[in-house]
Amino acid sequence: MCQSDAEDIRHALFACSQAREVWSALGIWQQIQALMAEDRSGSVVLQEAIRRGGRAVQWSNVGLSEIILTGCWYIWWQERQVVRG
Repeated sequence: MCQSDAEDIRHALFACSQAREVWSALGIWQQIQALMAEDRSGSVVLQEAIRRGGRAVQWSNVGLSEIILTGCWYIWWQERQVVRG
């Protein structure tokens, strides 16, 4: 879907400009950047987000891992809509 980089898990779910828009809209782009600071694969970024836990934002009772998992599903769904219609 994205023409700017290899379409691996890390790029598709976290680094792609469309994915960044989702994370920014959810207010957790800074947490995603911190998770990606080290050279990790996409699955390890996701694993680390789940392991760390915590709240997504101070004003929310929703956990960071739940927001990230839901965001990943939404990004996958968006890409599927483009590919499959």
